[in-house]
Amino acid sequence: MTSEKVLDGNAIVYCEGAFNTPEGKTAHGLVRFTERYRVLSVIDRRHAGQDAGEVLDGKSRGIPVFAGLEEARKDADVKGASATYLVVGLAPDGGRLPAPAREDVKSAIRAGLNVDCGLHDFLSEDPEIIALAHAHGVQIRDIRKTPPRS
Repeated sequence: MTSEKVLDGNAIVYCEGAFNTPEGKTAHGLVRFTERYRVLSVIDRRHAGQDAGEVLDGKSRGIPVFAGLEEARKDADVKGASATYLVVGLAPDGGRLPAPAREDVKSAIRAGLNVDCGLHDFLSEDPEIIALAHAHGVQIRDIRKTPPRS
C-alpha cells in the first residue's frame, strides 16, 4: 500500500482505460506515493486482476486493479478497509471528464464515496453532480480549483 501517514482516508483510484498510458499520470503518482490517501485499489478493466505497481514499473505494491467500482469496494470491505474516496486518476487531453467516467463518478457518489478530481472541468460546478453529492452526503473536491478569497 502507500505511506502510513494518511491525511484523508482510504481511496479507490479511477483510471478506466488509461492506467498504463500517459493519460493515467495522476493515478501513477498516487500508486507510487501519496500521503493524502491510503490507496486501496485502481479501477481499469484492461488490467483487472493485476497489481498496480507491476503494471506500472514491475514493482509489486499490493494495490490490486479491478474492472469496476463494485469489485473494488467489496475487496476493501472484505479487508476491513472501506473506501471513503474515489479519486479521479485520469489526465486526458483537454482535462475533461469522459462521459463514461462521469457515469462511474455518479455511481461512486451513490455508493457514498467522496470524490476528488484534478481535471480542468470542475465537478463542483456541475449541477447534477452537486445535487447527487448533497443527496448522498458526500463531498466533491476539485483539486485545481482556486479557493475563494475572503
